[in-house]
Amino acid sequence: MSSNLNNRISHAPGFSNCHIQVHFCNLQAIVCSAIKEADEVVGCVAWLKSRPIVNELLSTPCTMIVTSDRVHRSNRALLNRLPPRENKRPVSIVGTARGRYRPLMHNKFLVLMRDREPYAVLTGSYNYTAHSDLNMENILRVNDASVAQAYYNEAMEIYSVSRAL
Repeated sequence: MSSNLNNRISHAPGFSNCHIQVHFCNLQAIVCSAIKEADEVVGCVAWLKSRPIVNELLSTPCTMIVTSDRVHRSNRALLNRLPPRENKRPVSIVGTARGRYRPLMHNKFLVLMRDREPYAVLTGSYNYTAHSDLNMENILRVNDASVAQAYYNEAMEIYSVSRAL
């Protein structure tokens, strides 16, 4: 039996209307496609370890906030090559790196921007890691500037308490 949980079921069909898209499979490709269409990306993702997603971010100005974790410290050289937007760090960390009950930032959202304005957000259970493709995860895309602005505002609040990777 496959260790990839997605191979064990036929996912429910996604959903799409003019403002909402629901995705249950091929999530890494969904994220990469969304990054590719945006001029800039602002994200709060607990972990950023998917090589295809990081590679897509290498060509898109971004502000990414991740949890303080040894995974990110070990990938510091690659993550610090991400192009920054405006005068922000490309990658920042939040939380405490040690301890069993350490506080961490566990958000999983990307704000897509065009002409410096938020226009859509991706959110859901999907962790931005290679391993997540083996998990049953989901992404909700909301194509609404007001919703995207709310997520952008939250990201900037989190950025204000973050520190360099």
